[in-house]
Amino acid sequence: MPTPNGRRRTRSESAGGAGLPSTQRYTSAVTRRRWVEYAVAVLAGNAIYFAVLFSNLPPSLRHEPMRIDAGLLLDFLCCVLVYAAIRLGSRHARRLAAGRGPQ
Repeated sequence: MPTPNGRRRTRSESAGGAGLPSTQRYTSAVTRRRWVEYAVAVLAGNAIYFAVLFSNLPPSLRHEPMRIDAGLLLDFLCCVLVYAAIRLGSRHARRLAAGRGPQ
């Protein structure tokens, strides 16, 4: 489709500007949001593990730096659970915003 000055629009201009096709803008926004979710999950999971659980765990379940041990697995599970809670909360919030809340 031509522009007012007679030149043809590029694909990215037709897709809404910002220099990227709409699918790339959507993908980069989703990717950015996911990286923020990952970072929050790792930070919160580590905070839960080290601030809440670590002092109450038996020595065999405490993570030692630079070692692969049961404590590292437990720390990883804390991060995964926090990430799952973030994703479920995000999905629930989107449903509520769309008017398809719990019945």
